Amino acid sequence: MTAIDVLYRQRFASFAAGSIGDGYDVVTCTNCGTCFASGLPDASRFAEYYADSSKYDLGGSGSALLPSDVQRYADQAEFVAAHLPDRHTPLLDVGTATGGFLQALREAGFERPYGVDPSPDAVKVAQDELSLDVVVGGLDAATAWGHKFGLVSYVAVFEHVLEPREQARAIRDVLQPNGCVFISVPDASAFVDHVGAPFQEFSVEHINYFTARSLANVMGEEGYSVVAERSIVLPLGTDGHGPALEAIYRYDGVTRPFERDLAGSEAIRGYIRGCQRTEDGIAERIGNLAATGEAIYVWGTGTHTLHLLETTRLGECRIEAFLDSNPHYAGATLAGRPVLGPADLKAVDSPILVSSAVSQSGIAQAARERFGNDVPLILLY
Repeated sequence: MTAIDVLYRQRFASFAAGSIGDGYDVVTCTNCGTCFASGLPDASRFAEYYADSSKYDLGGSGSALLPSDVQRYADQAEFVAAHLPDRHTPLLDVGTATGGFLQALREAGFERPYGVDPSPDAVKVAQDELSLDVVVGGLDAATAWGHKFGLVSYVAVFEHVLEPREQARAIRDVLQPNGCVFISVPDASAFVDHVGAPFQEFSVEHINYFTARSLANVMGEEGYSVVAERSIVLPLGTDGHGPALEAIYRYDGVTRPFERDLAGSEAIRGYIRGCQRTEDGIAERIGNLAATGEAIYVWGTGTHTLHLLETTRLGECRIEAFLDSNPHYAGATLAGRPVLGPADLKAVDSPILVSSAVSQSGIAQAARERFGNDVPLILLY
């Protein structure tokens, strides 16, 4: 049995429409240093969530990507293109959402991009709006095209995989000889340098907290060698930034020795300390708001809100309703209050607390466009 140390206990308010569970423990293996989430629901709950409730299909702003996302995908496609000269080889993107990265690969000159995603809504957008060859499902759905791929990519996906080694093993079944894998994940070794919203990296969906070493361990044990890797900072939402680890691996069948990664757990401990300092200040502000008894709306029902409902007095505030642009959430209930789409309200007569760090300015702009420039906003960042 794996010996673990608990680094942090992440908890979320119960929200069936927008969360996989009510929390988990962030742990580290005392032997190898790998960090991951423990105490998760089974795979069927994850499959249900990504098919029916995920924010990655239509989300808060329809199918349109932010300009920063378009640029990010273009940069990632350029990174892949620099190490994959054959533009005719078929490429498979796993968890492609609405197809932003596939579109960037196509614009980079790759002639045969394909994608799979568990959300029917996301697949429909990719098909109808971008004319991409995408089907509903996971890696196993790649058999739909009847050929092997020169590249399989996981962009902001591999951190969500319950069993990463099993996934790396399964990739080999759809990969051409000497084919490559491109993976982009949050870089846990640099979390401490990017403390924004407290504990945001421990989201409702993230399972694995990879460093370059721990990701190389997963891939190396399954016969993949590193072709190229980089640590960069990516835009998140309209305001945030986060560290990302990006790597290209080639399958050669040679098993690499596992190397301990104790630096990763130390980096996450530092991140936790920084988050707690930030959260202490936010908790004080929310506590003061709760004490006034002033009526408010809360815009946002994601990780940030679900976490604060458990760790601060947010649930004690006089919340008239939660607002969220994700159409999956409309009509749901959170903390005993209704969840509404912004279009469901003609006007608001109370301040709106913007519950997001990475998209604070985007939500604020949306609120002003919907309810007028004079709508009172409470900004936490």
